[in-house]
Amino acid sequence: MGNCLILKPGALTTLQDNGRIGYAHYAVPRSGVMNPYAAQKAQQLVGNNLDWPILECTLKGPTLKFESATSIALTGGDMRWKLNGESIERDTTIKVQVNDLLSSGFTKDQPRSYLAIMGQIETTYHYNSCSTYRPAKLGHNHGQPLAKGDLINWKAANTQGVPKPQVVAETTTNNISIHKGPEYNLLSEKSMHLLISEPYKIGPDSNRMGARLIGPELNSASIKNSVPVLPGFIQLTPSGQPIIILQDGQTTGGYPRIAYIKPKDLSALNRIPIGQPFRFHLVS
Repeated sequence: MGNCLILKPGALTTLQDNGRIGYAHYAVPRSGVMNPYAAQKAQQLVGNNLDWPILECTLKGPTLKFESATSIALTGGDMRWKLNGESIERDTTIKVQVNDLLSSGFTKDQPRSYLAIMGQIETTYHYNSCSTYRPAKLGHNHGQPLAKGDLINWKAANTQGVPKPQVVAETTTNNISIHKGPEYNLLSEKSMHLLISEPYKIGPDSNRMGARLIGPELNSASIKNSVPVLPGFIQLTPSGQPIIILQDGQTTGGYPRIAYIKPKDLSALNRIPIGQPFRFHLVS
């Protein structure tokens, strides 16, 4: 057994795993990590099962005091991580000792960073997942983010002989591939052109439910009924600005689904900093 104490929770630090698969027809979103590539890399670096709980840190990381010795790994965004005041590297396995202090700050690039702790974190599961989903109070601590004074407990795991992964540096792309959605043909010809010819930015009012985009105003015919949506669907709101359904997004919606993004490309989109321009590339 081991544990660490949350001294400062950061901007938004939650426990996530690979999410709730197969419950969309019950209106339960998948949730889970926003950047599976980075999360799985961190788990591999400490020899964990890829679906075990992991800390997802958004915009500003937490400060933790380790009350047990263990190994950790940090991936994703550069949150200026320090161990006992000394800068430490991401994408590598780091040993921590009793009373070690892990601190961080605001991200310098990607909006999310991942902290894996060797062993299986003890938490609450709903629908076969511990992923924090705040609107329905599902997952760790009934959907609440980590707070000052929280203890993270974990069970030791035997990681002897577990091969370390070949770590490949993550890159952020400014070109996101999209595919035509079920209501793509409701767009005007001008809007079809604008969608792929002009840059967009992720707005500051975005969250785990959806990425609200800022860019050229599009026009589309409306739809009459609510339709199924999944993470990666791009819907066109009445304002003319698209919104991208993300991991905590609703499972139905009433806006035209003008395009969709496949999971690999959605992970790339989730690595783009807020306010940084990017473009869509339509894949036929």
